[in-house]
Amino acid sequence: MSNKTIRVGRQTAEDAHKTKIKILNGAFELFSTKGFDSTSMRQIGTYVGVSHSTIQHHFGSKLDIWLAIVDRHNAAYITDLNQALEQTTNRDLDSLSLFKSAVLILIKTLFDHPKMLRIICMEYDATNERAQYLTKTLMPTHEHISKLFTAARKESKRLEIYNEETFLIALLGLIASPILLTILSNLLSDTELDSSDFRTKYQCLIMNMLFEES
Repeated sequence: MSNKTIRVGRQTAEDAHKTKIKILNGAFELFSTKGFDSTSMRQIGTYVGVSHSTIQHHFGSKLDIWLAIVDRHNAAYITDLNQALEQTTNRDLDSLSLFKSAVLILIKTLFDHPKMLRIICMEYDATNERAQYLTKTLMPTHEHISKLFTAARKESKRLEIYNEETFLIALLGLIASPILLTILSNLLSDTELDSSDFRTKYQCLIMNMLFEES
């Protein structure tokens, strides 16, 4: 009797965890395509096939769902980025080469986390709690990239047209263009935006636009 009770309790906990993950995954899809304000709790429930009350049971509010998503996926994004950046900084490179390597890593990491990039872009210009939360979360990485930019700018006339903020805006804009405008994959029928071939060629285009000396 006792063993049966324990086994059922474990199953209930596992089911609850699976339901929470299902809600987070569905909400992540909706937030990254429709935006936070255009997504309702009921839409999330309909999308993942659970009731509104079930969502409220696991998450107190829509903002709580958004925060849980950002914490979960941003942690993976930042971990991937910082591990790669750390390996780069251990190499014996001049400041400009080091910065270029860091930019290449940033491009690859953001391409590997397209939904996270969409959420960042949707909130980047908004002066709200969500934007402030993202800023706080991303600030350490931003400061690291900014230091590399400041050192590299002294070695490149091309970089003199930017400051650290305008360079980051230009970089994010170039990376985000194909990810945000998914309609391009329909217009360019021969191009798969998530293919390694496209990423390699587009990565070269970004680097040439940002670093090519005139």
